[in-house]
Amino acid sequence: ARLNPDAAPKVKQTAVSTLTLKPTTFEHFVKVQGQVEANQNIMVSPLVSGRITRIFVREGQQVKAGQLLAQIDDAIMRRSIEEVKTSLDLATIMFEKQRDLWAQEIGTEIQYLTAKNQKEALERRLATLEEQLDLNRIKAPIAGTIDEIMPKVGEMVTPGMPAFRIVNARDLSLKASLSEAYIPYVRPGDEVKITFPALDRSIDAKVSTVGQFINPQDRTFDVEVKLPSSPDFKPNMFGEIAINDRNIEEAIVVPLPLVQQSERGSFVYVAEQGADGSLVARRRSLVLGLSYGSQVQVIEGLQAGDQLINAGYKDLSDGQRLILDQSLAGR
Repeated sequence: ARLNPDAAPKVKQTAVSTLTLKPTTFEHFVKVQGQVEANQNIMVSPLVSGRITRIFVREGQQVKAGQLLAQIDDAIMRRSIEEVKTSLDLATIMFEKQRDLWAQEIGTEIQYLTAKNQKEALERRLATLEEQLDLNRIKAPIAGTIDEIMPKVGEMVTPGMPAFRIVNARDLSLKASLSEAYIPYVRPGDEVKITFPALDRSIDAKVSTVGQFINPQDRTFDVEVKLPSSPDFKPNMFGEIAINDRNIEEAIVVPLPLVQQSERGSFVYVAEQGADGSLVARRRSLVLGLSYGSQVQVIEGLQAGDQLINAGYKDLSDGQRLILDQSLAGR
């Protein structure tokens, strides 16, 4: 029935405004803090010991996979290579002469095989030294940005000692841990919103992977969201992920500020037509469901069509006479 404010008797009336409740889809989100991680964040170490003679890159520089980063002193190795090359030249001449003589059936097979083996041994030795020489060059294993350079020219380095940090900023993800209670509600491909407080910026993205392992310490599982390529995103930056875990159809939803509390629980006031036709306030006890932002789902206590009092409700009592003034809601 339509409310008739003019039907109330001429007694003290409290001015209120109302809104008509309608079923709607209630979207609930869970928010969790995450951290940006580079899927390719590599510490580059030398493969041999030695003194750094030259550094070819600077911090912040983009590099390609295989690009030369630094040179380790290789003077001794180069001298060894030159000595082997000299010996190999002589061994090659001796082998060729023995081969020609053996073809003419001059000399012994032992002399021919000895010259051949000596030449081949020096060739293998030269190849090994040249491979070792290449180890004196520190190269980038991946493409990315030089984030940090540890050694300086003239300093000694050893295998396993970090020399360069390379970060591929084009392959970043935000990783977060969620309570196992949300396992049924999170799937790869789900749309999420990520807010970066440091950037004062939000982006839309999708869940890329959902972990299959529950951490026994805190009962959480991992969620990963791949980030678009951007120079603004940095490894270890914090971001907040909002994941839409529930969509409740035909829900009755009310603004949280309208819900009051007492020792008996949550309640609101609605406007109803009294027996005498006057407009009165009725207190409704509520059973609440999920809440998100400024909205809360009502499971019991309200239904579609109820006139929820949304202004002038704070000092009401059950049965109090009302007068409608819808302009109050905008104040």
